Amino acid sequence: MVSEFVYRRQTMEVRFLGLPIIDDRFPALCLIVKHWAKKKGILDACSGYFNSYSLILMVLHFLQCGINIPILPNLQHLFPDYFHFFRALDEMQLFVDLPKPLPEIPKNTLSIGELLIAFFNYYNNFNFDEYAISVYRGCIYPRFFIN
Repeated sequence: MVSEFVYRRQTMEVRFLGLPIIDDRFPALCLIVKHWAKKKGILDACSGYFNSYSLILMVLHFLQCGINIPILPNLQHLFPDYFHFFRALDEMQLFVDLPKPLPEIPKNTLSIGELLIAFFNYYNNFNFDEYAISVYRGCIYPRFFIN
């Protein structure tokens, strides 16, 4: 279970990453995946399925780690002072400029359609029995670390 503190912090970071100045494919892919999940009847946390927040985190992880040229950076690594785990949430502001410009990274040119197919392939082949995703760390890690 995600604690309230972790949930609020990750929500803050997801909102920050949702800004089109980083990459407008992130919110677009989130909307498509959520629409697909709703049509398939698996966007229903009360019935043991996904909630919107978990799908957004899955898209975020995929865009950080699931493709050869990542689309979204890991803000915790780039700006550890700003996104530090113990920084008070009221010190973090939404919709403000990043503390410094993002470093230049190779441009990923995949379309939304190509990303959607790659998203489904990534999670179709992901070994959930042995691994977990971490948006905070920007990686996957063995499940025995969390058990």
